[in-house]
Amino acid sequence: EVAVPELPGDPALYAGCLADGGYFEALSITADDLERTRQYQANLQRETLRAGATDLNSYLASLQMHLWAKPLDRVNLKRVTQLINKTNQFNLTTRRYSEAEVEAFIGQTDVLGLHFRLTDSLGDNGIISAIIVKPDSDAKRMIIDTWLMSCRVLGRQVENACLNILAAKAKGLGATEIVGEY
Repeated sequence: EVAVPELPGDPALYAGCLADGGYFEALSITADDLERTRQYQANLQRETLRAGATDLNSYLASLQMHLWAKPLDRVNLKRVTQLINKTNQFNLTTRRYSEAEVEAFIGQTDVLGLHFRLTDSLGDNGIISAIIVKPDSDAKRMIIDTWLMSCRVLGRQVENACLNILAAKAKGLGATEIVGEY
């Protein structure tokens, strides 16, 4: 749905008109949203550590990162849907799904849906990635329908770890091939 405000003739009144219209209000707030300021402060600390590191591997090791992969679930449905609909930088297909559409993937035995949480020595980054993989007409081939990752974790090789986890889970479902589209 697209809303187009009726703006007053005087440009000085635009801000008030937009604020009163509620065009920029969040429909829901997730636990990750409430932690956003702390997460940005921790990212500043990470950048300081990175600037002082002699190489990328030692910097990454100093972060003591832990990546948690879990199947799509109703507990994290709002955050996963939020990521799907607002992430642009690392979003392979930019497919957008409603909360009901994401919920429909939960429990489908032929769809592999995962969300990822990243923690490190500076804190919890929250849910930072989601992947939805669907079977192709050839049951041995899985197609990456959606893969996105928060820009806050880019440059930490998390995408490699996510892909490794995806490959292991797909293999467990009998897949011999994963196809990504961009």
